[in-house]
Amino acid sequence: MSKKISIAFPQGGIVPGSVLGKKEDQSCAAMEAVSVPEAYGRHLIEDRFAVEVTEAGKGKKKVDTGGGKGEKAGDSNPPKDTAEITATKAAIVEAEQLVTASGTDAAAKAEAEAMLKAAQDKLAQLEA
Repeated sequence: MSKKISIAFPQGGIVPGSVLGKKEDQSCAAMEAVSVPEAYGRHLIEDRFAVEVTEAGKGKKKVDTGGGKGEKAGDSNPPKDTAEITATKAAIVEAEQLVTASGTDAAAKAEAEAMLKAAQDKLAQLEA
């Protein structure tokens, strides 16, 4: 039996049933944890389609952002909503890709740039 890993899609996603050993695909809401084979999960994490979810305490899930800049012991500031920050960063990456992919289509580029600006503004607000 293959090793499993818990992941979450910042924007929601679909895991093929064949990956899960089921007949039907599994739809996942944004930041909903799903257990998948480790190789498949690592592939999605490296391609920034998903983030790793680790168990912390009694059923609470903590998103591993991999940044290594977490709060230090004794910090008096409350922890930021890392799940929402991670999802917003993923939205920025996605919007940047849409801007690049829009090429000469002015309408698509304008829409992608608006999405990018909104995501950047949201990230600035979350990190403030």
